[in-house]
Amino acid sequence: MKNITLKNIEKSYGDTTVIKDLNLEIKAGERIIFLGPSGCGKSTILRMIAGLEPVTSGEVHLGEREVTHLPSGDRDVAMVFQNYALYPHMTVENNITYALKRNGINKSDRQDRLTKVLGMLELDQFRKRMPKDLSGGQRQRVALARATVKKSDYFLLDEPLSNLDAKLRVTARRELLKLHKEFKQTFVYVTHDQVEAMALGDRIVVLNKGAIQMVDTPENVYHHPRNIFVAKFIGAPPMNILSGIIKDSRFHYEDQNIDISDVSTFSGDLDNTEVYLGIRPENMELATDDDYDIKGKVIFTENFGAEVAHTIKIADEEIVVMAPEVIDRKEIGIKFDRKHVHIFNKETELNYKYMEK
Repeated sequence: MKNITLKNIEKSYGDTTVIKDLNLEIKAGERIIFLGPSGCGKSTILRMIAGLEPVTSGEVHLGEREVTHLPSGDRDVAMVFQNYALYPHMTVENNITYALKRNGINKSDRQDRLTKVLGMLELDQFRKRMPKDLSGGQRQRVALARATVKKSDYFLLDEPLSNLDAKLRVTARRELLKLHKEFKQTFVYVTHDQVEAMALGDRIVVLNKGAIQMVDTPENVYHHPRNIFVAKFIGAPPMNILSGIIKDSRFHYEDQNIDISDVSTFSGDLDNTEVYLGIRPENMELATDDDYDIKGKVIFTENFGAEVAHTIKIADEEIVVMAPEVIDRKEIGIKFDRKHVHIFNKETELNYKYMEK
């Protein structure tokens, strides 16, 4: 068993609690991503799994072993850090095999592992170089190689690609997926980059202020957010949120209203209820005729090449609508795709889709 179980985990620094009553089951061999803003506790959770940070209360289980108070070196985990943490006085090959040598792995096995990982990560030509003679992307691959040769059941990565430029991040993500396909470790990855999370994860754990907001597949996190925090944190541009009231199966916002009778989470019980309505920018379109749901004024546009983001003011709110080209009009109608409209509770900010379960 290569699963990871966190039971009632709490972490405090003095009187300040940063992780409270966290429970999570990570399946054997899956790629799970901890995603959230800076300071949400994601790196702290990873370090508690690795044994680099003590747990204030609760239990950490790796497979069938409880390891809550076990030293990091006895947990059989491989970890990759944001700053690479390479030994500056060692060559690439010595950086990769140093831990194996310390752990008594025989020379023949060390060389076999080294040769395989150098080939997989295209590092063979750099094996005699020192870290100072490598680019950032090459150093990152060395850090990945060093973790990979340990053949640990658990592969823990703390924002390992954040120091790379955009092109190298794409390449490195593919290398990570190849490594996981080859070795099938239980893969736990920390990032604040939602693109990385969507590209790499079997499941995403969305965190905020030390608490889990949602755990689900990338598709469900994006298309069926559990609450407004998830809806706005995932997606670029983020989901549009409007505050209004439902009357007679219509969402009323200022002096305009939208028919929501065919929205899946709408029910007659919500009539005369103040709610938030959410919809993603790509699930709306700009109307060139009088067939629209709501109307506003175009403030500015941002051209991303394949699509153009139109920022539109409706009463006191601004929303963003994605369109294939610039619409050169001051006032514009907007049509909503009802299949992608979400209704959130005004007090709890929970999606009614999840409140009904």
